[in-house]
Amino acid sequence: MGDTVMTISSIATVLIVVVIYGAGTDYNLFLISRFREELQNGTDGDKRTATRTTVQHIGESIFNSAATTVTGFLAMAFTQFGLFNTTGPILAVSILVTLLVSMTLTPAVLSLLGMRTFWPRRLATMRQNATNHLYVGLANTLRRYPAPIAALLLAGAIPLALYGVQYQVTYDFFDDLPDDVESVRGFRLLEEHIGPGEMQPVTLLSTVEGDDLLVESARLTESIAAVEGVATVRSGVQPFGAAHPTAGFSRLDVQLTTLGNATAPADAEPTPEQQEMFDALLADLPAYLDQVAEADPALAENPAYDDARTALGAEAGPDLPQLSASLLALAEAAQPRYLPLETLPAGVGAMFGGAQMSGLVNSFINADENVLRFEIVLADSPSSNQAMDTIEALLERLAGETVATVATGGTAVSLDLRQLIAEDLLLTVVLVLSGIFIILAIMLRSLVAPVYLVGTIVLSYTTTLGMTRIASDVLFDAPELVFWVPFMIFVFLVALGIDYSIYLFSRIKEEIRKGHPMTEAVTRSVAIAGSIIAMAGLIVAGSFIALTTGNIVGLQQVGFAVGVGILVDTIIVRSVLVPAIAILVGKWSWWPGPMVAATQRSAQSAHDKRASQPELAPVEGR
Repeated sequence: MGDTVMTISSIATVLIVVVIYGAGTDYNLFLISRFREELQNGTDGDKRTATRTTVQHIGESIFNSAATTVTGFLAMAFTQFGLFNTTGPILAVSILVTLLVSMTLTPAVLSLLGMRTFWPRRLATMRQNATNHLYVGLANTLRRYPAPIAALLLAGAIPLALYGVQYQVTYDFFDDLPDDVESVRGFRLLEEHIGPGEMQPVTLLSTVEGDDLLVESARLTESIAAVEGVATVRSGVQPFGAAHPTAGFSRLDVQLTTLGNATAPADAEPTPEQQEMFDALLADLPAYLDQVAEADPALAENPAYDDARTALGAEAGPDLPQLSASLLALAEAAQPRYLPLETLPAGVGAMFGGAQMSGLVNSFINADENVLRFEIVLADSPSSNQAMDTIEALLERLAGETVATVATGGTAVSLDLRQLIAEDLLLTVVLVLSGIFIILAIMLRSLVAPVYLVGTIVLSYTTTLGMTRIASDVLFDAPELVFWVPFMIFVFLVALGIDYSIYLFSRIKEEIRKGHPMTEAVTRSVAIAGSIIAMAGLIVAGSFIALTTGNIVGLQQVGFAVGVGILVDTIIVRSVLVPAIAILVGKWSWWPGPMVAATQRSAQSAHDKRASQPELAPVEGR
């Protein structure tokens, strides 16, 4: 499929393993546990009947679980970032294959093996030890204190959730690699000695309307330099940056100052080469003064202009002291004007680097397209959020000062990435939670239970983010999450965690249909299914926590988050918090579906019988 239908990202091969292992474990464990229960409740361990009943009761749960997981992964196909939209579909295919195998091969094997599946345990022994006393005790506690338990868990989870949603991410690709990798060490060494901003400057291309591109370049250079976070600007008017001695060689005042200093009498005897350049300068200065008068007519009226002409035309040779003083006086009086280096007479232009300097200046100016180039050295690390904020501020500022401005470079890529990730995460959250809500509503024939089930999913996700922030800083020495980690945590935690809600509520429905009222149906379901959910969570968590043994920081963070998040979700949220909420909401969990009436009938018919029965006696004797 990777050659013809879809693109498979490099990270997908790692994630396929843990997804198939995790989901497959859930599906098979649900089937095997129910198969064992049916054998325990059946006559002489009839394996065919047990298999058929198992598929009838668990098949819907597994199918709906797979549907929600596929929904989550397929939602990734609508994202813009390639890592997400190429990974999601292949993971969805993996879940479908896992579903097909689990619903066909596993029941067939169970039907063939029967009690031999649980060898060396015997049926009689299994029946004697059918009750999990830990979860029976938990169920009884939930029956007595649902409100305090729910309040206590929420009080512990909400602060972590609030801390989690304030996470910071890094877009530095080197942060995802170990510090001792040779490429990372080399890059960090260069950053230390050259500076991170110089290592990764940002290029801006601005289309302007003005005729004098040097004037426009100067105007925008000043505007860019005024933005907080900009350390240096290289442009057509300062190709080496503002701090360089040759900055602004195209400016008229800079040119006149440079020429005034160059024509001052020298203390040492010039070399033949220097004398030759100086003679060429003096020969071309009259032509240059003509350009000055044309560029700034006010200077032609300045007495210093005539003094410079007079000094050049002295009979005994140029009067250098007067010439120097006149040029410096003209520099002080000059208006903000620009003389392109390529237009200067050769002898004068040589003082400013000649053709090489002219070519450098012109590399920042495209006269044919009216496009100006600016090279920005940032004060902050180019991959930091502060640097991205600076580029964002620059683009916003120049949007009102140019026809169009675009940015390129590492920081610009990170800025685009930040915007894409934020949009993709929001889109995925909406699509996935909406899809889960719809599937739960159809499955449960209810609009109420899906609301608090989806709410607990969000709580699990944000709480996990909080724990991951703490663990990443302490265990992985990474205070910031890798940029793609929060997205992956959401998809995996939601897609896999919903299995347990569906399994639990399927069992609650079944218990209500057997005639048990809501509270008893919930507590019986916890007593029966709680240990299975916890065991499934432990196995799935183990497959993800294994990722923390790798060297890629992002995979370590995902492995910890999903592994620990699944444990919290299965052991606390699904087995304790959700049942407590379900008991508190009562029959209205099923509104407006037919289960509301069924719950009322069960409660009425069981009212008198339950008065004399011990707590969870039906569970003990199942």
